Amino acid sequence: MSDASVLGSRTYPRNQALHIPMRDGVLIALDLWLPEDLSPDRRIGTVLRATRYWRARGYTDRALERDSNFALAEVYNGAGFAYVIVDARGTGASFGTSARPWSEDEIADYGEVVEWVTRQAWSNGKVATIGISYDANTAEATAIPNPPGLTAVIPRFSDFDFFTQVACPGGVLHNWLLQTWSDYVHHLDENDVCAAAGLTGEACAELLTRETGVKPVDADGDGRLLAQAVDQHAANPLVFDAMSRITYKDDRYNGGATMAEIAMPSAKEAIERSGVRYQAWASWLDAGTQLGVLSRFNTFHNPQQVVIGAWNHGARTEADPFLYRREAPAADSAAQLEVILGFLRDHLTDDGTPLTGREIRYYTLGAGTWRATPVWPPLGSRLERWYFAAGGLLTPEGPAAGSDTYTVDFSASTGVSNRWHTQLGGSPVLYPNRTEQAQKLLVYRSAPLDVDLDITGHPVVHLSVASTQSDGAFHVYLEAVDPAGEVTYLTEGILRGLHRAVRPAEESTAAVYGPFHSYLRADAAPLVPGQQTVLHFDLFPTSALVPRGWRLQVGIAGADFESFERIPADGIPELTLDRAGSWIDLPVMRE
Repeated sequence: MSDASVLGSRTYPRNQALHIPMRDGVLIALDLWLPEDLSPDRRIGTVLRATRYWRARGYTDRALERDSNFALAEVYNGAGFAYVIVDARGTGASFGTSARPWSEDEIADYGEVVEWVTRQAWSNGKVATIGISYDANTAEATAIPNPPGLTAVIPRFSDFDFFTQVACPGGVLHNWLLQTWSDYVHHLDENDVCAAAGLTGEACAELLTRETGVKPVDADGDGRLLAQAVDQHAANPLVFDAMSRITYKDDRYNGGATMAEIAMPSAKEAIERSGVRYQAWASWLDAGTQLGVLSRFNTFHNPQQVVIGAWNHGARTEADPFLYRREAPAADSAAQLEVILGFLRDHLTDDGTPLTGREIRYYTLGAGTWRATPVWPPLGSRLERWYFAAGGLLTPEGPAAGSDTYTVDFSASTGVSNRWHTQLGGSPVLYPNRTEQAQKLLVYRSAPLDVDLDITGHPVVHLSVASTQSDGAFHVYLEAVDPAGEVTYLTEGILRGLHRAVRPAEESTAAVYGPFHSYLRADAAPLVPGQQTVLHFDLFPTSALVPRGWRLQVGIAGADFESFERIPADGIPELTLDRAGSWIDLPVMRE
């Protein structure tokens, strides 16, 4: 595809699909988009995205406007930037194998791609990386090799700690996501466009009249290079096979790196040395992405601009549970894009103003307002203790003597439009009235609030509990109940009993905002059936305004069957909660 603009004696094609060789000879595929009016004497900055989800799709109609990157290229080129999209090693039209997500070789490739970009005649030597989800991690990881010219990174909804914030939160395997994602990327690696789309028969045949799979490079007219690359992808290990064998953070992914080594905090020194500026995006309702950006904020010293909203994964739809229960309206993508383009102008042009400070802008659920803070937790947030009392009462008066028993109901679920399912494909986040689900949980509910309650920060739960089993998954939900009795989801926390040991916070490689669990094999602590023990862990952070007259509710469950692994695999635990040793600390904003 060329659609070239003639510029005196030089012609720059609008779009090129290229292979470029890496240090070990592996060919990496990329697409390059340049402004159609780019003059020979002009030098421009570059926006770079690297993905394992095909950098571009191949179409039977090869018109430039049909290309899957055309719309974004129009935006970035229109703003005066080059746009480069890269197939990760071992995926798409790139050669090699993908040993694991964000492998050392994959990350080194991105550093070399940045260097390649800065050597081009049209480049001003400045590059910013951007991406959502997996691609957000590649955007951040590109800073690890410190390539000259990388000035800024825009990770949107990234997995700062893949193990604790999405794959195994609280040490409980997110098996729906991992199995579904594993199948999807395997089909992509096979270049099977129908299987990746979940289509067979006539629907598949119809799709193949339009799409051919991943887009080959321009020099691969007969498809032989693409076929050779796809053959090499067959050696990629299946994600679910590798992850289902992992229990601890020092377990190795397919015999290679540990989960601790895969986590971004392990690269703290290299990323701080790079000096890159961050614009990091997350949502209160998207897996653990909000915990990731807040942990990074107090771990890395790089200048950072953090945005936390109420969206689905990718910020395509709104997700404030006070406002949207059955239908999610589209988010204001134009406003988001303006924020992104402003950040890019500051870091990719010679007359920009690079970020020097650190700030978090966050949305408050229920209030519909945005706030800003230079520190986290924000000034004015303090923990207030609420106790579990007799009769299912949640009260600031306590502690209360006695105990409550609960038989785990393995049909308990937060549904399939929750913060966990949105991680694959960015489906809307919708929590309907949870009154029915509350019947399956051990529930404690407060009296009506006499004032509005602003909960902003990291709730922390302390459970004194005995189980009839030696392990279990403990799911704790913080919710709000309106005067009519409808239950609104706010946030949740998860902990596997095996990982209950608490270590000193200073042992963590990243900032923590509650009890620190290492998830290491050496700290494994199986439950002793019938013996009271303490489970002390934080819920995912939130910012929510619960109105006067509403009630607070804490629900305790032993399963979320449509998302997470069943623990234990056999048997039905009966839990006995000692009320005197059980409470939840809520981060409340007080003037």
